[in-house]
Amino acid sequence: MEKIFNISNSLSFFRLLLSVPLIFFLMNDDVFAVLILFILAYISDLLDGFFARKLNQITEIGKIIDPLADKIFVSVLVIILMIKGYISFWFFIIVLLRDILILLGGLYISNKQKKVPASNIYGKITVFIIGLTLLLSYLKIFSSSIMLYCYILASIGIVISFTVYFKNFIVIIKK
Repeated sequence: MEKIFNISNSLSFFRLLLSVPLIFFLMNDDVFAVLILFILAYISDLLDGFFARKLNQITEIGKIIDPLADKIFVSVLVIILMIKGYISFWFFIIVLLRDILILLGGLYISNKQKKVPASNIYGKITVFIIGLTLLLSYLKIFSSSIMLYCYILASIGIVISFTVYFKNFIVIIKK
């Protein structure tokens, strides 16, 4: 039986819990607190992957909690930012749609293969770009034309990462 409560999984679980205060601080426009939570979430994401590999703590539960924590944190961000008018509806839809489809595909594969598919570097990079774009939208420090480039870059990442996940999904299904 694999160890569930290791450093890596604890960091992922911590990131999952950060979504609760994130909701409160976003709704109350506490920019400083949101920025701190964003930084904590990003650092915990980097550290959980580092410790999982370095300490050989890659677990099936970790393969679930890590991307789930990312998806919930990003989903909280996009939902509240869209409600409050910080991001456009089209960006909200493609971010959520990507995450929902990847989650459903992962659940399908997990059910068929009895193993959780691992996330990949394209997904990690895309989540970083999406998160950065959402944070910059919230902070409103750039002009709308610069932010358009951020949305385009994030959208390209979404298409690439989804394509990679979809190709991997097809390969696994064919086995």
